[in-house]
Amino acid sequence: MRRLVLLTAMLLAVLAGDLFFAQPALAEGGSSNIVVQTIPGPTVAQKFTERAKSSWPWYLVRGSGMVAAAALVILLLSGIGQVTGYTFRF
Repeated sequence: MRRLVLLTAMLLAVLAGDLFFAQPALAEGGSSNIVVQTIPGPTVAQKFTERAKSSWPWYLVRGSGMVAAAALVILLLSGIGQVTGYTFRF
């Protein structure tokens, strides 16, 4: 078990190092010839904010459903634990 944890930690360290310390790739010839242009209109953040403002009831109902499902699972597990006697061990 310790070896598995150690190997996982090493893999995550290597992946994090590649992610944070990697050098940007350049086009052939050693120079970057990428041109960035701005597109007129609302940004992605503005579009997302407008959509969230217009559909907040959907997010509220969806979140309430997820909370209700989690509560149902907890209630189910605690009921099973009371019947079998495992609740008192925790």
